[in-house]
Amino acid sequence: MEGTVEDQDPYEQILGKSWKILLIRGIFISLVGTVLLIKPTSGLAFTAVIFSLFIALDGITQLVVGFRMNTVNELWWGSVLKGTIEVILAAVIISHPKGFGELGASALLILLGIVFLVSGIIDYQFRKGKTGTFSSIILFLLGILLLAAPLFAANIILRLIGIAALSAGTARIYRAFQYKRFN
Repeated sequence: MEGTVEDQDPYEQILGKSWKILLIRGIFISLVGTVLLIKPTSGLAFTAVIFSLFIALDGITQLVVGFRMNTVNELWWGSVLKGTIEVILAAVIISHPKGFGELGASALLILLGIVFLVSGIIDYQFRKGKTGTFSSIILFLLGILLLAAPLFAANIILRLIGIAALSAGTARIYRAFQYKRFN
């Protein structure tokens, strides 16, 4: 980030105006990541509800940001696509949290893998060389892992999700405070 608002690209100006939302998302994501690192076996249904809330919040935020930047960035549709997928996935998980933990875990983990894969690709396109690139790569790799073996070592997968969430949350908190300086 440069020293003045005029030095920022329009995407960062839009995010700068929404630094409080970015901070709240970062704190929430970091808390979820910490819980998953400490106690990943706390139950898939509980984890499903927590992640569905995160996914819903992130999806709504992506939709708002995507539609706001449609005149300033040709990749605006990526945020809208990601937001739409996340809102749909959150609705499915919230409506069947026990199913996620029992019968539908495999199918929903595959859907979650798709979201992580798409999110990792889109986030990487937006963040090349910026804070958060590492979390984009982790999301992409986690998406591949979930698609390749949805029930393989759920404990390890949940810990990896925790690492990705903690990394992404920390990056969002850091960026929120950077954006706050300009507003």
